[in-house]
Amino acid sequence: MQSDDVNMPKCFKCSKELKSLKDLCHHLRHIHLLCEPSPISCAEGGCCRTFTRYNSFYRHFSACHCQPAPGSSVACFADLVEHGVDDRLDLTEEADLSAGDSCIHVETASSTSQNTSEIKDYAAQFLLSLTSSSSLTLSQVSFVKESISDLVKSTVDIVRQSALDLVSDMGCSSSDAKLKNFFSILNKLDTPFEGIDSTYKLEKYVSKLPSYVPPIEHVLGQRWHGVDSRHQQKLVDDTFVYVSVEATLKCVLRWSRCWEEMIAVDDDSNLSDVITSYFCGSNFRYLHCLLKDSFTRPFYPVVIQLYYDDFETANPIGSKAGSHKLGGFYFTVMNFSRKYNSKLDNIFLVTLAYREDIAYYGMSRVIEPLVKELTDLERGFDG
Repeated sequence: MQSDDVNMPKCFKCSKELKSLKDLCHHLRHIHLLCEPSPISCAEGGCCRTFTRYNSFYRHFSACHCQPAPGSSVACFADLVEHGVDDRLDLTEEADLSAGDSCIHVETASSTSQNTSEIKDYAAQFLLSLTSSSSLTLSQVSFVKESISDLVKSTVDIVRQSALDLVSDMGCSSSDAKLKNFFSILNKLDTPFEGIDSTYKLEKYVSKLPSYVPPIEHVLGQRWHGVDSRHQQKLVDDTFVYVSVEATLKCVLRWSRCWEEMIAVDDDSNLSDVITSYFCGSNFRYLHCLLKDSFTRPFYPVVIQLYYDDFETANPIGSKAGSHKLGGFYFTVMNFSRKYNSKLDNIFLVTLAYREDIAYYGMSRVIEPLVKELTDLERGFDG
């Protein structure tokens, strides 16, 4: 869509009017940090449609709310990729891209595929919210999931029967393309948690998200544990998992909003004579001067603060207390203000290990990959 469209797209978060739909998608990504799958609402003319992918939101807005000026054309695939609307199209959509016509055509099949994929995104987001809650066990999450499935199935059955009665009364043909699309979506709603109905499948879904940083397993040593069918002990590895600090920082710092916040905090620290953060102290200013002498290229210092904490995963007064106790290392980016660092979302995991292994092998063995990576990060990295 060209920038001379009659309608000015409006952000549903801050009600700001943007010049074009591409500017609106860029605004949602980089100002409000809405990364897929995130609820993206349409704020035009009282529309209540919500999407989880930018390409579906783009197509909806172009088809329903845009009145192109005479001679203007629909956005081509190259424009969508260049401006970051979405670079991952379904196979049904790719089939519509030909050499002679580079515009995206919306077909019934691709629309159905997109709607059903959105259902899975919403269901996965719901399950992730429940699973990450510290007040619910996995059995309780499973109970809620089954209850929601039964409720949705009963509701869909009622809607399907009412729709069939309405179509019969109106004398419409059930072979109509729009009716087929409608009933296919209803059939998909019967099983909203299909493909993510187990912890393993949900983990596979999360591993494909762009913000996911995979943990790396490290071996500390071996020990004799349990017996096999011959009543002989077997060797097992004592392991811990490590999440790359550099990969996490790159994932966080790729958002322009993060850089704006970091620069704002740095400017406030330089202007104030009151010590409000680490950046106001003489120690940081001394280290910053040393870095300036060491680096010839422009750089920006990113300061992280490490934490360590033990927590019990089993019943603390049960027979297994202490056996499954874990020790975790975390870090926060001190360049952010206290407003953001006080949120759990901005506390990032580095290492998880059994507390017994930490006591047996020593803390230095567990933090060895962390120390190595921090030593490498002292030379900096390119975002």
